[in-house]
Amino acid sequence: MVLEDWDDTWGHRIVSYDRELGHFEKPVFRILENGPERARVEVTTTYGDSFLRQVYSLERNSAAITSLVTVNWNEKYRVLKLSFPTVLKDGVLTSSIPYGAIEREMNGEEEPGQAWIDLSGEDGGGAFGVALLTEGKCSYSAKDGDLRVTVFHSTAWSHHNPSVVTEADGYRFMEQGIHEFSYRILPHSGDWKDANLPRKSREFALKPMTLVTNMHDGKLPGMKSLASSKLENVNISVFKISEDGRGWIVRCVETLGQTASGEIDLGLLDRSLPVEMSPWELATYYVPDDKGKPVERVNLLELK
Repeated sequence: MVLEDWDDTWGHRIVSYDRELGHFEKPVFRILENGPERARVEVTTTYGDSFLRQVYSLERNSAAITSLVTVNWNEKYRVLKLSFPTVLKDGVLTSSIPYGAIEREMNGEEEPGQAWIDLSGEDGGGAFGVALLTEGKCSYSAKDGDLRVTVFHSTAWSHHNPSVVTEADGYRFMEQGIHEFSYRILPHSGDWKDANLPRKSREFALKPMTLVTNMHDGKLPGMKSLASSKLENVNISVFKISEDGRGWIVRCVETLGQTASGEIDLGLLDRSLPVEMSPWELATYYVPDDKGKPVERVNLLELK
């Protein structure tokens, strides 16, 4: 969807982007892959001086649809949103926030969002929902079951009302040119907690990194984990050398609003970390290099 972006760079007077101007149209379809493990289809559309290409991917035994998006955006004073209409017109809207989640109204207003947004409800068949996992897109709106993710907003940079800008000022427009990002549509049973969206969103956003090297001898086995949380509602957010240089810092967050009790396996250090956490708690642990010393709970400044 393309909407009018009528305010200044920071959108000081905008509550919602609701002045619709048009859509990307004239789709061209191309099947890229149709195998037993994965299918991919490319859809290219155009609007004005811009084009948008989405490569949709569906894998075997997966309910998720992933889209790799390439946009050549050349529109000015325009907002680009991706719209996902659903049947959940009266559903519960939940958005991720740093180290937590929050319910918001479906009133069409622009809201900040982090890694995921979810719309859940129920019908005669039970509770269900659909989530949208994003990669670097941090604003959205929702109304009447329609989830809309804000991709670009393209005003003059840097314009602050009530000042007036003219072409003679030599300003530039934001977000112009070629961009690439991805998102994932994830239908699920139950609500966002049942789907464990905090874990699913991290798996989506933090893609594995590979390093190609030559054959050589080494001390590590063929397979080893740096760190692994055995608790479904505990994510590891930080694993680093401590500020004093004599140990390691492991920071965890409880993600589902529940208590947590168990262990985190620190494969790199050949140690396990006992964890006891309250709902939504953020906990920091100091792991000494000396295995004879116990793990200690510290604060965010790494002080006891």
